[in-house]
Amino acid sequence: MNLVESILARASGKKSVAPGDIVIAEVDRMIMHDLSGYITSRVYDEKVNKPLKHPDRIIMVFDHIFSPPREREAEVLKADREWAAKRGIRLLNCGSGNIHNAVAHGGFIGPGMVVVGSDSHTPVHGALGAFAVAIGNDCHAGMVLPHSKAWFRVPATIRIELSGELSAGTTPRDVALWLTSQIGEGGAIYKALEFAGPFVEELSLFDRWLLPLITVDVGAKCGYIEPDEKVFEFARSVAALNRCADWRNVCSA
Repeated sequence: MNLVESILARASGKKSVAPGDIVIAEVDRMIMHDLSGYITSRVYDEKVNKPLKHPDRIIMVFDHIFSPPREREAEVLKADREWAAKRGIRLLNCGSGNIHNAVAHGGFIGPGMVVVGSDSHTPVHGALGAFAVAIGNDCHAGMVLPHSKAWFRVPATIRIELSGELSAGTTPRDVALWLTSQIGEGGAIYKALEFAGPFVEELSLFDRWLLPLITVDVGAKCGYIEPDEKVFEFARSVAALNRCADWRNVCSA
């Protein structure tokens, strides 16, 4: 099994899984921004209204309307604050930064985790060795919040190996954009994209983020990079390994 398959096997209590299998997986982390959190909380209170299974696994970050231009947006943040306090979830308030950077630097994401979020760029956390996917607000409200679970079809993996050096005036972002054009919009529907090769290995951790970031643009389910010492060093520096569920069983340091 590759990394994604190993993570989903662990999270669903199975010895092994294969592409096409349907699994019900334990979710290690659910992340919401202010807008998705507002929608999800309304659905949850109106249609579910049960205690959260694991409120400690849920994080809301104010990053879309952190500086509200009108009273309407300010009321959304007010409602979010009240709901977070009522339900006992962690809130990263205005000024915390972009949702994905905030939770990564906060040590909430690490290798071997199942991470879900309604933001379409949630797969970026595959750069940290997580199975990270975007799911809908109703899925959050109906499955993750009350049960800490979500169902997935195990994706088939496309391995993309990159080598060579950047030309003068180009950056890893140019490589990511070039890859997007090569794969094409909808060119990897429900696939897992594994980014590998000497070029990837040499990149700094946050330059690597640019690769799984293209997941949404090509229709893939997730993107990831096999965790190495750069990932583990960062995870240790932000204490992420202390939060990961059995990461040693699915990742090799």
